[in-house]
Amino acid sequence: MCFSSAASFGAAALLAAAGIASIAKVRHQKEVMFAAIPVIFAIQQVAEGLLWLSMGNLALRTLREDLTYFFLFVAESVWPVWVPLSLLLLERSRPRKAVLASLLIIGLFTSVYLAFYLLTYSVEATVSSCHILYLQHLRSPYSVLASLPYLSATILPFLVSGARGMRWLGLVELASYLLTKAFYDHQLLSVWCFYAGLISVFIIGIMRSMHRDQRVKHNKI
Repeated sequence: MCFSSAASFGAAALLAAAGIASIAKVRHQKEVMFAAIPVIFAIQQVAEGLLWLSMGNLALRTLREDLTYFFLFVAESVWPVWVPLSLLLLERSRPRKAVLASLLIIGLFTSVYLAFYLLTYSVEATVSSCHILYLQHLRSPYSVLASLPYLSATILPFLVSGARGMRWLGLVELASYLLTKAFYDHQLLSVWCFYAGLISVFIIGIMRSMHRDQRVKHNKI
């Protein structure tokens, strides 16, 4: 499958609609971060769509660099914190909260570490096999998306959460990561963010399920 600006902008439109629908279902402030996940993925896809348009255009070189840094910052420093924190806010079980808090700490350290390397060393985006390849962290021993800390912060919270449907979402995200790594290892960051974004549309269903469960518990009381 070849990606392009059209694919990124199309995904962004779908994710924006899903995000708006999810946010519309928010009943408590603590649900906002989780419901907004598709919106952030939409913004990320807009950035990559613009990045596609800037490829091969010398007049847009400065814009290409800014978009590259923006996309990588969201992928590497925002998600490791956003995912565990958004699920921690939703969780009611104390044992699960403790685990999610631990994963949040891991995510914070991962985020700061990757932000340091992102700001310290130059990065570059180029087209490779019909996908965007991000060249970065050449002096760092840290393999960004193949690392246990990053995966722990971005996937494990879904598996730990007690909310209905959250574990299935985590398993699908994990499967998408493994398949992407198997077939698009060199373009892992770009391709997995694309598929992970599309998978996030199921957050609408999870929001609906959470509120339905809350109504059932309230009626029983």
